[in-house]
Amino acid sequence: ELAFEPADTAITGPLIAAAHAHSQINVEAFWGEITLDATRWALEQLGSRFENLRSDQVTVIATGLSNGGHAVLRALEADEAGLIDAVVSIMPNISSPDTAHLYEYAAMAALYQPCLLGDAEFAAGLPFANPLLIGAGRSRCQSLFEAGMLSEPDSAEAGRVLREFGFDQDSLTFSAATVALDIWRVVLANYASAYLKTPADAMPCGFRFEAPGASPAQKQAWWATASGSPPGNGVVLVDAMLEEHPTDPHFSGLRCLFTLMNDDRLQASLAATRAEARWPHDIPVFIVHGQHDGLIPAVFSSRPYVDRARANGMTVDYREIAGAQHFDAFLNVLPGEHDWVPILPHGWEALDRAWSALESGR
Repeated sequence: ELAFEPADTAITGPLIAAAHAHSQINVEAFWGEITLDATRWALEQLGSRFENLRSDQVTVIATGLSNGGHAVLRALEADEAGLIDAVVSIMPNISSPDTAHLYEYAAMAALYQPCLLGDAEFAAGLPFANPLLIGAGRSRCQSLFEAGMLSEPDSAEAGRVLREFGFDQDSLTFSAATVALDIWRVVLANYASAYLKTPADAMPCGFRFEAPGASPAQKQAWWATASGSPPGNGVVLVDAMLEEHPTDPHFSGLRCLFTLMNDDRLQASLAATRAEARWPHDIPVFIVHGQHDGLIPAVFSSRPYVDRARANGMTVDYREIAGAQHFDAFLNVLPGEHDWVPILPHGWEALDRAWSALESGR
């Protein structure tokens, strides 16, 4: 069976439709309710399997990482029935009112972080830095200057713009990684389509996902190996604007995605995904975030969410881990002069603390 069926089933040739980007539903707005539905379903299954087992005899610790961290916090906020006993949220992609949303800071980073890397001295000490990024970064500085988006075509000015927007030094540590791996462009293309509810053949700014060279074996494995946010596994991101700016081929497409922040429909979708940082029941809540998270910087996510929750009278155990970032898989290739640490063991430790808090009643 299909995981989802596109509204327009005429997906032909190399074109690819993905549920997150092309369901034409802003599903992120419902992540909390979906998580509660999954909890109810799990309790029903346990009740049908174990005779006389009541839901109040089952301990529910809702835990998730990144988007999943968002989902469990939003589920907690909507949990009027008190299904959840504790929450552990790891590096949540969470946006509070009056703080920059993922789409907004990703759009800024996608345009300005490459220019920041044009400073060879700054880029030299960053993970994943390489000489190609320096040359491309200087081209980006010039593109931004010519577009009236920088007062001077230099890296220092790009850094000023990013810091004025809210990025701190920790959140910029992995700029070379996010740029080298093209993470921001992929995030923006997927989320713009999701937020504007566009089908696969009408994504914003002329982007498309195609799999022209995917083998039958790759396609048969997509259900297990694909992340849900293409590209990858034979799927490529097609940018219709690549040839508009020969010296900086990604600039035109990224600038188009950036200007979508002024679209009222997109802003309405962003508003529907924002969290209130207030929950109906006093339960143990643990949030863990990497201090050097470059994809979901704590300065835009966990920190303002925790501050807002505490201002609302909520109790949160928040721990920010020095030397941790978003991708533990990077640890094998990161330079050794920094004390980089994995984030997942701290998430597991938070689960232990959640269980201990429930057992002790503290």
